[in-house]
Amino acid sequence: MHAWAGESAFRWHAADLAVHLINCALVYFVALELLANRAKAAWSAALFGIFPASPEAVSWPAGGHDTLIATLFVLATTWFYVLWLERKKPAWLAASLIACALALGSKEIAFVLPLMIAAIAWHRRERVQSAIPFAALAVAMFAYRWWILKGAGGYGLVHATVLGSAKALAARLWTVLTFPLNWSGSVGPWATVGLAIGVLGCATLTFSRPRGRDVALCALWTLLFAAPAIQMLLIGPDLLNARHLYLPAAGFAMLLGGAIEDMPKYHWAAGAALLVFYAATLEHNLAIRARVSETVRATCRAAARGDKISNPPAIVDGVWAFANGFDVCVDMQQPTRTAQPQPD
Repeated sequence: MHAWAGESAFRWHAADLAVHLINCALVYFVALELLANRAKAAWSAALFGIFPASPEAVSWPAGGHDTLIATLFVLATTWFYVLWLERKKPAWLAASLIACALALGSKEIAFVLPLMIAAIAWHRRERVQSAIPFAALAVAMFAYRWWILKGAGGYGLVHATVLGSAKALAARLWTVLTFPLNWSGSVGPWATVGLAIGVLGCATLTFSRPRGRDVALCALWTLLFAAPAIQMLLIGPDLLNARHLYLPAAGFAMLLGGAIEDMPKYHWAAGAALLVFYAATLEHNLAIRARVSETVRATCRAAARGDKISNPPAIVDGVWAFANGFDVCVDMQQPTRTAQPQPD
């Protein structure tokens, strides 16, 4: 990416947005296979596409790019696997295993893929043993990871407790997914109206009667792909670290998409209400990120002019600012530069 995009913010963002759009398409195809309904798949892809907690994954190249890529390969793995279950052609199984290997090499969240594959087999009333090749691949990739990193890698200190994990997975996760609004900034009228419409839309979904197996599968997707980042899931009102919800949000979107279409009536109204809510909330969240981005740029320009900047903030309103890279940022604002800094 750096070889192509260099220091062009437009290219970095264009590439990440392109991957996100591919992921939206994959969510549609996965939901179509799992929920067996085009309308459910369309709702799922639309809700995932504008999910308001996604900006940290989609618009922050320094921290979200690996999440986007891992999600792409996870979705491809599940789609190819279901196609193999339907058509029993070895090529689809091979494609699924290749995508699984690429997912495992992209980010740690993919190591729960064998469990998800087993859950999909259960959902389709197939043999759960079909997940064994994926489990074997995960073990082999983990061994390779251990060898190349001289250890498990990832976070060296896992501070999640049993109580904290239960709170994160049973309460905080679902609260943030249901109301993914950054409360750091003042909530404008558009976001307020959207929030009210969203509450009404969620209330109407209580009249839905989806299949129990569909609900269980979508809930398992959300929980399984959230679990590897358990120590980062106590997400506060500023949505900091919400990028870890990007892949779980695909399962949540399928859960909502299925619930919308399984309403006895007024499903279009409920779906439209959620889309309005998500669009308004996404605009609010992006406005905060844009404001912080401009503050960061102004700070770097001031430092490049020679102004004394001490202890620049690591986080501003739930947006990562100067946790690292301050010196590089200042150098990029210099009128004349001797060389391009390497990405950190």
